[in-house]
Amino acid sequence: MISKSFLAVFFAAMTMLVSCSHICTYGTPDISAFNQFVLSQSLRDSLSHNTLTIGMPYSVVRMLFSGCGSDTSIQVAASGHRQELLETEGLYKTFQDPNIQMYLNKYKTSQGDLYIWYGNMNFYKAGISKNDSVVLYSVSKINSAHITSLLTSQKFHTDSVLIKNTIIPFAEIHSRENIGNITYWYDLKVIDSVTVKQETQATSQYPILHMELGTTPITSFHWR
Repeated sequence: MISKSFLAVFFAAMTMLVSCSHICTYGTPDISAFNQFVLSQSLRDSLSHNTLTIGMPYSVVRMLFSGCGSDTSIQVAASGHRQELLETEGLYKTFQDPNIQMYLNKYKTSQGDLYIWYGNMNFYKAGISKNDSVVLYSVSKINSAHITSLLTSQKFHTDSVLIKNTIIPFAEIHSRENIGNITYWYDLKVIDSVTVKQETQATSQYPILHMELGTTPITSFHWR
């Protein structure tokens, strides 16, 4: 079983910097470390073929674009929005709402400007509902189940009997109503035989939610 300390080291949060003004030199994501906690074969295949895809954690973005020197990371209202979100408090005073944890990064690449949205989602925000199917990836096995109820924004019940205290480094939830819509989750934990809980997320664990190259939405970005 993967230790919490290993995940904490791999997912160490990076400082958010200011915008990159030159074409990026790509870094090299740590595929070996990635494969130890992301057991999805499709995401593994994408990374091994130098392709960034929706669902990968922000830590991969940071490693890939480390050669930029600096990058944009601004708070936005929702995935797909490009305007920085600033709340007004009194005359001439603005602040960022800590409850809205949605961010946008912009990178200059040889293919054009790449925009990447990532954020801290919970089950309510993501529109997870009863009867959605969930695939729970632990080190020892893959469990497939259906969600029977949402208990809170960070807990749900399943129709499958699970092993208490199992760490779930990675999970996928497939929407019942919107076929083909998959959301990706990091650092979950089984807290009893049928209950799964989302643990506190570090910034580097936030999944990529949306990408655009210029103004064109994309689901993947091949960097070399």
